[in-house]
Amino acid sequence: MELKRLIANDSKSALQCVKDECGDDALIVSTNKVGKKTEVIYAIDIRERAPEEGFQKTQADTARFSDALGKIKNSQNNQNSDVRNLLGQIQRELGTLKQKINSQQASFPNPEIKEPTKASDLALRSLKTRVKKLMEAPLEEQKSWSGIQLFTGAASSGKTTCVERLTANKEQALDGAKSDSYAIIYLNPDNKSTRAFLQRLQQLGELAKRDNAPIFSITKINDLGSLIESFTSQHNLLVDVNDITLLSDSEMIEAIKRYDIEVNYCLAANAPASIIEGLSKIQDQIASVSCVCSITEHDEIDQIIERLAANNLQISAINQVSDLELI
Repeated sequence: MELKRLIANDSKSALQCVKDECGDDALIVSTNKVGKKTEVIYAIDIRERAPEEGFQKTQADTARFSDALGKIKNSQNNQNSDVRNLLGQIQRELGTLKQKINSQQASFPNPEIKEPTKASDLALRSLKTRVKKLMEAPLEEQKSWSGIQLFTGAASSGKTTCVERLTANKEQALDGAKSDSYAIIYLNPDNKSTRAFLQRLQQLGELAKRDNAPIFSITKINDLGSLIESFTSQHNLLVDVNDITLLSDSEMIEAIKRYDIEVNYCLAANAPASIIEGLSKIQDQIASVSCVCSITEHDEIDQIIERLAANNLQISAINQVSDLELI
């Protein structure tokens, strides 16, 4: 396995460049914003099918060499018995070698049959390598959080803690000229002022008040576009989406693509299979979606890695939390 890095103008062109270069064999490990550019880290399997090709080449070379020795042995110009015996011995040893090669080639795994296992293994090793690296750094330093960052996730996914930590460490999390300036947008399509809605709005309001940051509560996707156009030139935008089903809405998908919004899907390490399967379907529609995985000291991190790898999902950041912070 080998990790490679590519920089392009946007996510779409970056992913297309990877596909043009490596086809469907490349595994996307992460996509991050680097200034106004998009960075893609991808993995390729450097283990080519050389062993099989080597068997075929060696077999052909052995056959040609054996035939040549046979002609020399039988030629009229080589009557010396010692020479003929030596050539005969070499020819027999080459025949034995050929049989061994044929035997090894017959047991060589069929690449068409093993390809899914190979791809799954590559995805798993890539994720484990990335997670190990991410866990060595605080959340705010694991990637660029600048630009327009959308956060969503089910209950107890760690989304609240994630936004709190990024705003508390905005100098490290938000690079560039706008590192000290952000605005919060709370998008909740439910017009009813439920207890959960008011509680979440209060939490975000306290964060915004701490840094005198603007905060907006909206119910329509059209309003999101208007706010982005008005504030993105002066502020980093943190968009909190209450309803994860909005990511399947065609209007929302269009807005994400138009405004180059990075989607951070927060999930706990013990997230049920239905959540991960749903996220996999969302990724088919939105290339910029990636996981922010919240883990506690009691979680088995390998389990969530294996489940994400099986669905070809990325992890962009690890949010290490306590049990009480997993909200």
